[in-house]
Amino acid sequence: MVHLRGKQTDVLIIEVYMPASDYSDNDVEDVYEKIEDILNAATKSKDYSLIMGDWNAVVGESKEERYVGHYGSGIRNAHGEKLVEFCQRWNLYIASTWFCQDKHRRYTWTSPAENGRYQTDYVVAKWRFWNGISNAKTYPGADINSDHNPVVTTLRIELKKVLKVQRKKVWNIDKLTDDITATEYQGEVNIALDGSWETGDWNDRWERFKDSVTHAANKA
Repeated sequence: MVHLRGKQTDVLIIEVYMPASDYSDNDVEDVYEKIEDILNAATKSKDYSLIMGDWNAVVGESKEERYVGHYGSGIRNAHGEKLVEFCQRWNLYIASTWFCQDKHRRYTWTSPAENGRYQTDYVVAKWRFWNGISNAKTYPGADINSDHNPVVTTLRIELKKVLKVQRKKVWNIDKLTDDITATEYQGEVNIALDGSWETGDWNDRWERFKDSVTHAANKA
């Protein structure tokens, strides 16, 4: 899991490795529960969440409202149904299925036993940030030492600018032990005040007094 923080918006990236078909349904449910625990604990409504990896699910080419697009691959299986239900619960969409790509740009895994090609790796994101992903496609034949094809997604997310915290200035009060410096400081305070702190309400008088003392300390 990667958590990128901005001032107003966080980006949460969760990498998924869903159990293969030879595992039990309980094992699959355990992974979904862990993902939901992370989403519950680490995200707010304004946060941008990406969940990506091998879901070991085929959602197919059938569009499912706003959760699954037309450009999946294959026929939806039981694990695919579970993924769609997960997206419905969390208002997510499977970005990999919403961009028109050639068939060879959709499949992510080739079965060594039957030489079949399947789309099992997806990038899933919050529906609220629908326009945050502008493209998603696979790169078959990439030299990545894996039997899966990488899914490359183009994001256009602009994090809020984090303002730099201004360091509080520390004055060297030891200089006031010098009589000349102390006299000069007192003179600067008197000039800055110029009697103006004696008029107005207490809040105004305090602000003028504080500004005068600060101004004199900066010059000393």
